[in-house]
Amino acid sequence: MEKVSVIIPAYNVERFIAECVNSIREQTYENLEIIIVDDGSSDSTLEICEKLASEDNRIKIIKNNHGGVSRSRNAGLDNATGELIVSVDSDDVIERDMIKTLYDKMTETGAEVVACGCSYMKEDGEHIGNYPPPAERVLSGRDALEARDSGVGVNAMIASPCAKLTRRKVYDGKRYKEDIVYEDMHLMPYLYFDVLKFVIIPYCGYRYRQREGSIMHRIESEREYKFYFDIWADHAEFYRQKGDIGLEYYVHKNAADKILMACRRREVPDGLDKYSVKEFKKHYKFLKKHAPSAKEKLKYLLFRLLGIKGYRAIRKKV
Repeated sequence: MEKVSVIIPAYNVERFIAECVNSIREQTYENLEIIIVDDGSSDSTLEICEKLASEDNRIKIIKNNHGGVSRSRNAGLDNATGELIVSVDSDDVIERDMIKTLYDKMTETGAEVVACGCSYMKEDGEHIGNYPPPAERVLSGRDALEARDSGVGVNAMIASPCAKLTRRKVYDGKRYKEDIVYEDMHLMPYLYFDVLKFVIIPYCGYRYRQREGSIMHRIESEREYKFYFDIWADHAEFYRQKGDIGLEYYVHKNAADKILMACRRREVPDGLDKYSVKEFKKHYKFLKKHAPSAKEKLKYLLFRLLGIKGYRAIRKKV
């Protein structure tokens, strides 16, 4: 059996880290290397990890000292010795058979990446629900990205390396961009675009903890809001260089739709109205030409003509 390197970036998660690591230690697939990258935790996270490492020689601890989650993920990749990579966030857990299930499917299909769905739980661990992909799908990496961005198969293509088993070679020459928010979202196109076989299975092996106060569960700051558009600009340029108008379209659409949604919900961060309009113009130029329907083009034209205040007024009446 091939060695699987499981990478866990950790920072101030003393409440959750033992549960996370033990869910990996208890896997039915045993040929594991468990790499915990502690990012200078100020609570007892490191001490807990050191105790777990004293009990299991498969655990390696790397000290990152406030380098940020991107640098922690990269340190894990740089120190991994396994042929296969699994990423687990330090407040989440995985089902006991997740790695074996993904590995068996990888062996069966010859895939470079196998992805599964997630179940969701509250901060205290209470189960919320399972969200498996509806059916098994065998795709190229490029088509898996389109499935994510178009909303088909999205439960297995969240903008994250988690809930996936990936051949280490897929990461060759690719690392997380440092000092940004949503570093996982940023990497996915570069990581998967050239993958020949990406398999999605209708199984929930990853348990995602929804924590109050996390980035995904509060109104975004100015910095976080702007990072989205910086990431989309990088993705649009990447797809443009690849000559893939289809995927470039989804980048522009998702960016424009985020602005429209933030406008409708009054979630544009304070002081960023002009910034939002300026960003919208960049994406509108592409959508005006490439949006596939007259209805969609009209939606974007209305915002372009009316601006934020006018668009909000129209949306109230519709």
